[in-house]
Amino acid sequence: MQIFTRLQKNSYIVALNGKLDTENAVTVQDILLEALLLDTKEVMVDCEGLEDVSPSSLKSFVSTIRNLQQNRIGVVLIGVSQALNELFSVIGLNDFTRRLPSSVLISDDSLVDLYFCEL
Repeated sequence: MQIFTRLQKNSYIVALNGKLDTENAVTVQDILLEALLLDTKEVMVDCEGLEDVSPSSLKSFVSTIRNLQQNRIGVVLIGVSQALNELFSVIGLNDFTRRLPSSVLISDDSLVDLYFCEL
């Protein structure tokens, strides 16, 4: 997995490319939690290059998002594929997110952005 980060004003942008699995789940968690140290208002996770999320790493990923929310940091998953969107729906994220057509400039209609609601 390749992970790219960028701080832009009050947003911490993290791009994930490849597969999120047990081998890299802790690294992804640590990078997302860096937002706490950077004193940002939101974390934007670019998922356009995210190919798959293993079931074992999914729990860690969602737990990290909830941790950020508890610390008043907004979370948006950008460019979520149809397959990952369905996976997130199966685990019950529909109750905690708003889904909108993706803001990715060059995308097809199957990508969505997931906005996590405030706790």
